[in-house]
Amino acid sequence: MKKSCVSRTTDVAQDLIHLRVDEVNQLLIDYYERRRERAIELLGFLQSGGHVNAFEMWAERYIDGLLNPDSDIAVAAGLAAIQDNCVELRVAVAVAFCGLPEISRAAAAATLRYIWTLEGMVLRNYEIVGIFDAVRDARDVLMNEMETATFEALPDVVEIHRGQLFEHGNKVGGNAWTLDRNVAEWYSAPAKSFGGKQHGWVLSTRIRKTAILAVFLERGEKEVVLDVDKINPLLLRAKRGKCKLFPAHLTY
Repeated sequence: MKKSCVSRTTDVAQDLIHLRVDEVNQLLIDYYERRRERAIELLGFLQSGGHVNAFEMWAERYIDGLLNPDSDIAVAAGLAAIQDNCVELRVAVAVAFCGLPEISRAAAAATLRYIWTLEGMVLRNYEIVGIFDAVRDARDVLMNEMETATFEALPDVVEIHRGQLFEHGNKVGGNAWTLDRNVAEWYSAPAKSFGGKQHGWVLSTRIRKTAILAVFLERGEKEVVLDVDKINPLLLRAKRGKCKLFPAHLTY
């Protein structure tokens, strides 16, 4: 009798375990569906705003990949989504992916890297800082191994430079800086295709490493993305550029 009671107790316990597992699985399914629906709904503003062709099922095509916990799958989905022919404004897509917590951080980081290195972003400093902060948990996707190694090897205080066209004057005009002064000189050269005839400025300063949001080595420019609010104006130096030829690859 006692043995029978133990057996029945064990059976009940196993039934409860199976029930709990089924309940948990259903909760996970329900959670994923709600997350999926919310992400599609939020991404809808890209279509309503004209950033993505409203006649295409763009979000539905990529959403499962964008939500996938596997970083490789999420990255592939993010890059495919932002390069889709129905996308009218890629920058808006990258910003949206970074801003929506439902989207995989790996997908968001991959699209941010794609846009920043190929097209750039013209946003206010706090917006740039917010976007890069949003993908801080996917820095291994945002930067490749060499860029990560370069970032980690930087000293606590870093000498950086920025070249600017003449109309920007000698005030800070953006978040993209470089570790190489020669690269900054390129950007200060007269840009005839942009109507510029005079040399711009080369800005130089020292900044704490903590102010650097990312390092990109694309095109050999040794670029650092900077939180410019952390620049000490007393340390900022400005000189007229000397480079005579604006780089051809910057005039596309």
